[in-house]
Amino acid sequence: MSTIKHPEDLIDEIVQMINEYETYADKNNQKIVAYEQNYRIMLQNVMEKNEIDETSCREIKNCLNRLLHTTTQISLERIKLVEIEEKINKIIYETNSKKRSKKKKNSDNL
Repeated sequence: MSTIKHPEDLIDEIVQMINEYETYADKNNQKIVAYEQNYRIMLQNVMEKNEIDETSCREIKNCLNRLLHTTTQISLERIKLVEIEEKINKIIYETNSKKRSKKKKNSDNL
């Protein structure tokens, strides 16, 4: 069984995990956008050469739209992560301010 960590350690761990996920999401989001763009170009080229029937073309466009939708969802999740990180930083700031305030009051009372 693990020992209970200090709140500061837990907050640092959460912030680190958020940063790692943001880095991972950013890299993969860029790849997904590149795939989507490349597939659209390929589809356009195939359509121009009339090498694909309309039904298949619609199916491919639907898949590309789902891919684009997934990219959008990832971006929205990253925005949520930033909001969470900002809230955590605000809590850290407020906690540190309270600690400084208490220390100052204690030193003034001496």
